[in-house]
Amino acid sequence: MIEIWLKVLLIAGLLIALMGLLSAAVRRLGLPAEWGRKLLHLGMGSITLSFPWLIGRRAPVLVLAALAGAWLLAVRISPRLMVRFGPALHAVDRPSWGEIHFAAGTAISYLLAGGDALRFVLPMAVLTWADTAAAGVGARRSTHRHPIGIHDKSWEGCAAFFAVSFVFTFAALSLGTHAHFSEKLSIAVQFAFDTTGLEIIGTRGADNLLIPIGGSSLLPLLLNASPVVPAVRLGLAAALMALWRTRRSTAVGAL
Repeated sequence: MIEIWLKVLLIAGLLIALMGLLSAAVRRLGLPAEWGRKLLHLGMGSITLSFPWLIGRRAPVLVLAALAGAWLLAVRISPRLMVRFGPALHAVDRPSWGEIHFAAGTAISYLLAGGDALRFVLPMAVLTWADTAAAGVGARRSTHRHPIGIHDKSWEGCAAFFAVSFVFTFAALSLGTHAHFSEKLSIAVQFAFDTTGLEIIGTRGADNLLIPIGGSSLLPLLLNASPVVPAVRLGLAAALMALWRTRRSTAVGAL
């Protein structure tokens, strides 16, 4: 048991060290702030994928998430910590609580998974890699702003997110289940569609919370062909429509 808590402290130390390293790169080497943030997202997200095997128990994962959340909040409110560790997260030109949502999403999805590694790892892998791919494609190839009017999302970024989510899901199902090819293909398409919808509505970093929780909740429903899934999609569509109407009303009011 002591070994597990040492691993918790080691991972917490890695978070602090990675934040310090990337913040120094942003300050001194001219690393773009958005890439500093995404590299931190990629690094810590990749580490979380080992939790079912590296840590295993729920309590240490919850403590680690709480420690990470407290540290990230401290960086936000402490000027001294902000100068040294903040640039990797807070030098971007848009408001975001993504790092706090990430810590919370990790803890809640681990609880929801209930010891099922696939149910935890797949949503976290999608969040880590598909979100990074979307950011990269959106920054470099984006020419079409997303129609619901979210300034940091685009059709190209959403397409990249869907593609990576589909590939990860199909691969995970191929390794972790005995489903037939057609069933794996259908589930992968549906899971990619649903997580892309969660990514779209997750403004200000809320996708870091919605994707792990939503993915962990949806995966067993998809595997069991639950009739609840269409209702979930209807809710996603309603959320997208409400967000679009809110953005449109705001834009019209500003004219």
